Amino acid sequence: MPKSSIRCPLKCVSDLNRRSARHGCPEGAVGSDFRDRVRAHLRSGRAAFLVDAHSYPARHGEWGAYDVVLIEDSPTRYVPDLARALTESGGLRVATFEGGDNDVHAEAREMGVRSVLVEWNESLLDGSGRLERSVRALAEWLIDNYL
Repeated sequence: MPKSSIRCPLKCVSDLNRRSARHGCPEGAVGSDFRDRVRAHLRSGRAAFLVDAHSYPARHGEWGAYDVVLIEDSPTRYVPDLARALTESGGLRVATFEGGDNDVHAEAREMGVRSVLVEWNESLLDGSGRLERSVRALAEWLIDNYL
């Protein structure tokens, strides 16, 4: 049976960063395969940092005023530093929030791998180059600090 045809709760397929995708998906379901591969890479010792990347609609209530939102499950020294790097990359409006239900982020931290959830405002797809600048700034920050 093809993996995509195995029945799985919607959150296992659409939100692979949720706890249900860690343990709640039936074996062979799309979500469990993805999380198994992420987990194997984290355990390999080759992962210096995990970036869980997402986007949100421009009219998102609390986040709509920002270009980039960084979410951490507990305070770290590196997330404020990343926020500064992104802000300096071209005047992006960056906010940091603590909390959220992001299990892939939590699982990485449990394994001793630093991680952050990065949410990009979909308004950055306007052709202005702000999205590209922010991604470049993120990559440069990772290289300068973790590779």
